[in-house]
Amino acid sequence: MIEALAIRIAHKIKHANPIETNSVEIMAYSLSILINTFAVIGTSLVIAFFLGTTWDTFLSIFSFAILRMASGGHHARNLTICFVVSTGLFVLIPFIPLDDNYVIFVNLFTLLLVAVLSPHNGEKNNIPKRLYPLFKSISIVLVLSSLIYSNESIALSMLAQALLLIPFRGRR
Repeated sequence: MIEALAIRIAHKIKHANPIETNSVEIMAYSLSILINTFAVIGTSLVIAFFLGTTWDTFLSIFSFAILRMASGGHHARNLTICFVVSTGLFVLIPFIPLDDNYVIFVNLFTLLLVAVLSPHNGEKNNIPKRLYPLFKSISIVLVLSSLIYSNESIALSMLAQALLLIPFRGRR
């Protein structure tokens, strides 16, 4: 769905300016990522607005995204699955109640995962090996800041991201 929309837009751009544009494939790839990102954020925040959880949903999206930039992680098989799972995750996280002790436990478990497994250098990630310590350090600092802030939505979204670092057999 998202990929098809991106291809249609890329074809229109190419048709409008065939000489100065990249290939349809390159434009479609970039557009599909942008469309998916904005669709996840927009849809999550609209749903959250009606559910009265806008701030916690925003915190979930932001903390997940910032940790993901530093730590990497596995990707969904396609952007439609990514959209559905990500939107569902960000909308549901504010409804998961955690008392302070569980928030600490979640943050410590996330810290362990990030300290051991980040950064994940998947097939779509070109982090040079020499920068691994920097990205690992950034990931650890982000989770430590979550420990200090002690917000359940931030803790749960960072845990969700950290779980995507775990190597599973059969994943591409």
